[in-house]
Amino acid sequence: MFLNNYSQSEIVAKRHICDVTYRNTYDIMLKSHNRRNYRKSWLMNERIRELRKYLKLTQQEFADRLGIPRNNIAGYETGKRSPSEAAIALICKEFGVNPEWIKKGKGSVFMAGSSSAIEYLMQEYGLNRKEAILIERFAGMNPKGRKAVLEYVESVANEFQKEKKNSDHK
Repeated sequence: MFLNNYSQSEIVAKRHICDVTYRNTYDIMLKSHNRRNYRKSWLMNERIRELRKYLKLTQQEFADRLGIPRNNIAGYETGKRSPSEAAIALICKEFGVNPEWIKKGKGSVFMAGSSSAIEYLMQEYGLNRKEAILIERFAGMNPKGRKAVLEYVESVANEFQKEKKNSDHK
């Protein structure tokens, strides 16, 4: 008899009928269970890989930021390992990732108002750390302060335009 032709419950029910020892039946059930968990884990692993690549980090850089071995990251991404709750929490904390997104694929990738929004801007627009700090500080100002900064920047830009027009006419 071929065990592949039976469902998991049929294998358990027919384990005495088939020439399969209890140990082999247990192994088959375990493999079947792991296959289901593997599929669930695979989706999360794909999101971990997607996040790491989006952040333009190598597996080693990603692991260093989390303080865990690189082979753990490789295992998560290939589906050979499922990340523990502690590893998921580390990823979420370090990169400002929404736990619902990493676990279930629901919601936005990053938590609202997290420092990872600044990291996102750094990656997306190639900002250096000083430029990112400027944006972060500007965003943290009250509306009156932001308005004052914008008015100042506009006045400086106008002065540059006037200067350029004067130099073009000479």
